[in-house]
Amino acid sequence: MIELSRHRVLERIHEGVNSDVFLAEEIATGRKCAVKVARTGVHSARKIAMIKHEYALTRALEIPGVVKPLALEVRPGQAALVMEYAGQSLAHVLRGAEPDVARALRIGIQLAETLGAIHAANVIHKDIKPANVVLDLETSRVKITDFSIATVLSGERAGVGDVRSLEGTLRYISPEQTGRMNRSIDHRADRRARTSVGTTRSA
Repeated sequence: MIELSRHRVLERIHEGVNSDVFLAEEIATGRKCAVKVARTGVHSARKIAMIKHEYALTRALEIPGVVKPLALEVRPGQAALVMEYAGQSLAHVLRGAEPDVARALRIGIQLAETLGAIHAANVIHKDIKPANVVLDLETSRVKITDFSIATVLSGERAGVGDVRSLEGTLRYISPEQTGRMNRSIDHRADRRARTSVGTTRSA
């Protein structure tokens, strides 16, 4: 488990392909936070670069519905992004829960507003899914996280390639992200993903 200069890691809350997320607390204040750590091993340099990219991009986004970065700690062969703790992932909260139309509408409205603000800032998230949406159970506030593959809108065009090298989660990505369509990637890619999130029972 990683050691940080000003934060104490408590437990792992998410295990991903490129990074792990831990629940931590600030040593001086006891304030909870989330720490995203790049995984070491194969392609570790790329994973560290993704952490740095996410920090730089989210730091520039002054949007209430985006999880705020607090600090970036980089050491040889290691990178950790310290973020505000904004709740549990939507995937975890709704796993096995009975469908709730009113709750789904509240979540959907907040996501739509946040995505609208993100797109107005010329940013495409490219991986909208329940695991990248966090929910505060006390306030019902929803926020979007994981901007590791997000990009600034510039008419990015997906190239045809191996499906195993795709950026994002295959279940939720838009058709143009697969490289199987002669279409540039724009903000509509996130909208299609949001629709998939809203129509998935487990999400």
